Amino acid sequence: MVANIGDYATTYERFDWETPERFNFGRDAVDGWDDDRPAMIWLGEGGEERRLTFGDFSRLSNRFANAMRNAGVGRGDRVMVLLGKVPEWHAILTGLLKLGAIAIPCAPQLRSGDLKFRAEHSGSVAMISGPEGIGQVEKMRRDTPSLKRFVCVGEENEGRESFEDLVDGASKDSAAEGTASDDGAFILYTSGTTKNPKGVLHTHGYTHAKRVQARFWLDLQEGDRLWCTSGTGWAKSIWNVFLGPWSLGTEIFFHEGGFDPAERLDLIERYYAITVLC
Repeated sequence: MVANIGDYATTYERFDWETPERFNFGRDAVDGWDDDRPAMIWLGEGGEERRLTFGDFSRLSNRFANAMRNAGVGRGDRVMVLLGKVPEWHAILTGLLKLGAIAIPCAPQLRSGDLKFRAEHSGSVAMISGPEGIGQVEKMRRDTPSLKRFVCVGEENEGRESFEDLVDGASKDSAAEGTASDDGAFILYTSGTTKNPKGVLHTHGYTHAKRVQARFWLDLQEGDRLWCTSGTGWAKSIWNVFLGPWSLGTEIFFHEGGFDPAERLDLIERYYAITVLC
């Protein structure tokens, strides 16, 4: 099927190309959608399912941002996030963007030496991790004095603050800073195939620009449901599991399980509204 060039012209006219001077993805994208608009279907490894709205993520990210601000983490601080495919990953990243902190997503496969390098190289002040990474974090935490706060998600751990306790006691009121488009938002590390990985700073303007990829590469349309299977430690997840689809208000399917071809085909059929697979 050949698209009508007139359709593209109309889309280009409507599309918000220009990045504003001040932009905060948490406030201007996540908080901007209707509270009851579907944001995510999450399917756990054990088959448990959660359905969350943009209102759910707006409130949880506010609570997290306010809790971290109260704990002394602020604008420009670097925070490592070591989580698997759980909804808290989105809430934490959104909260850090609202706070004006700089998030550093880390793959659960990283070993203690990899985490120590990233912590020292970035000057991170806090580490947020789930059960997948706690063992490796424990091996490096005493050797990285810049890390002042350790937060655990999903299980209690001695010497670490509980994410659940932090957000339960925090305000759900708006928490977003008025970040400029050229302020730092993420440090994404390269794979380091030749030597140490390179930490690449991405700005709040970058978080706005990802709507272009979502619209013209993923071709997301109103009513689509997207499943991007990328792991949370990689830039592709930032593009296509977070910034891109949520810029356009697209619901995502988020599956905690690993790669099983037969299971994935079954899930596409079971969650029949999955219309875009990445």
